[in-house]
Amino acid sequence: MNLNRIAQMMVLTAAGALFAAASPVDSWMKMDAKALAERAKTAQSADDHRAVARQYEERAMTFDAKAVQHEQEADRMAKRQREQYNPLSSKWPAMVQGPVDRERGKALQARRVARESRDLTAYHLEQASKLTVAD
Repeated sequence: MNLNRIAQMMVLTAAGALFAAASPVDSWMKMDAKALAERAKTAQSADDHRAVARQYEERAMTFDAKAVQHEQEADRMAKRQREQYNPLSSKWPAMVQGPVDRERGKALQARRVARESRDLTAYHLEQASKLTVAD
């Protein structure tokens, strides 16, 4: 296993533990994306924006963890392919590489969603700070 990936896992785990300890989880905190987007549209107070930002940050951490899992699965599959002879690899190499590429694609998508969630976190924190200054 790559040391960089181990370090990423440790950072994500520590960040998740700190985040869980720092903020109580409300009943609405486990929303799906559509419900969260709707809550974000209706946020009007600084507290509402902070709550939405917390939810988006939690969503980002979840997708970061999923991305790491997909990367690890892709690495495991690639390693298995190198160690075991597969007769299809010489005739149809894309067919053999397909599952590995699919896992890497899932990791890429998870990282994209995490990045978008972090952007929305920053936006809502900025809105909360503007509303706090206005009060």
